[in-house]
Amino acid sequence: MRVQIWSLDYKPGDSISGDIIFSRNFLTPDAASFRVGDYADLMTLLDPAKMYSVEVSLIDRRNDAGSLANSNILSRSRSFFDFMLLPEGGPTAAYLPSGGIDPSGETVFKFKVEDVSPDEIIFIDPLVAVGYDYAIGEGDPLFRSILLPAGIGDSLYDLYIWNGGDWVLFQSGVVGGTELDLGEAGVDRIRVLGIEAEAGLDPANPLAFITGLRFTDEGRFTGTMTPITFDTGTVPEPAMLLLLATALLAIRLAPQVRRARR
Repeated sequence: MRVQIWSLDYKPGDSISGDIIFSRNFLTPDAASFRVGDYADLMTLLDPAKMYSVEVSLIDRRNDAGSLANSNILSRSRSFFDFMLLPEGGPTAAYLPSGGIDPSGETVFKFKVEDVSPDEIIFIDPLVAVGYDYAIGEGDPLFRSILLPAGIGDSLYDLYIWNGGDWVLFQSGVVGGTELDLGEAGVDRIRVLGIEAEAGLDPANPLAFITGLRFTDEGRFTGTMTPITFDTGTVPEPAMLLLLATALLAIRLAPQVRRARR
């Protein structure tokens, strides 16, 4: 087994010698875990503002007593997992989404989290926008509460729920960092608005808007989070967010007009 850390921001001429900044070979295939923080030499190389990828390779050698040089590799299976360092004071872990295009052509962040329960808040994190729609997947437990991040603009948000035919205001001026109870019955969809464009969040930073969710029952979460990238003076419809996360291309958002608060 081999573990390597790749810099996804690497450009020729950078101070590091290449895009692979860390490599370790484990000669037995029974290693059960790998923690980035366990390697002090690796931690000195990681920049909190940059994106990295963990590569885990399972290697079958031609000669089991030989080296792991390419000439002795018979076959290799590789998996890659992108990550960034969590911000100071943030949660201990956050579930990152995969991006996808739904039938309407919108970009939707899709999650798959096993074993959610009413006793635990999970934190999910998409790319930044001026608002988000949250929805459970088929058969998922309902949302019981939501915990929005503090320190984003004025840390005040407007929260809407779906009444079966339209979005209706549930509460305005929701304070970031305070868990908001959505009712014992729970809801299947949530819309959050009020993220100021002038807050200057980097849309290529997947740790920009970490959200906590609590559920009504035990189960798994396979829901979605759809970014809203404009605000027209009324409750907007979701717009497509151009997302090229794997290439980490810089995306510049046009100036946004924030909906006036009452």
